[in-house]
Amino acid sequence: MAGKETHVTRHCFACGTENAAGLGLAPRTDGEWIRATFTPRAHHRGMSNVVHGGIVAAALDEVLGCAISVRERSLGATVGLEVEFLAPLLVTGTYEVRARATGKAERIHTAEGEIVDASGRVLARGRGRFVTLTPDRFKEFVGPTPSDPSEK
Repeated sequence: MAGKETHVTRHCFACGTENAAGLGLAPRTDGEWIRATFTPRAHHRGMSNVVHGGIVAAALDEVLGCAISVRERSLGATVGLEVEFLAPLLVTGTYEVRARATGKAERIHTAEGEIVDASGRVLARGRGRFVTLTPDRFKEFVGPTPSDPSEK
């Protein structure tokens, strides 16, 4: 995927490079859009071969938040998320998750995005509201990072 990587963290469920249960997203900038490839695995399943709706929402939330973070050059925290499920994502597919920042009203930033299949068909849409975190607010917000049992 073209573009510059936005950010990843080691243990994040959505973009973590060392989270075996995670989504493995590696968001990248592409003009005003943030894009990531999502290839679900069996443990992301809800019923049958369908990706769980919470996983779909998490993928959208991550890329929507990245769109705000890139535009504002500051981490964003989700304060609201709305997801519209249009068709099922199957655990046998590979999808593109894409989002862009759309506006700001006072302290609240907005973004919209979607998940598409290989043919370009939109399977889910999302809209989110975010606040940005100053470095001090970030520390207050997240607290100390818990140790990972795999690091012991």
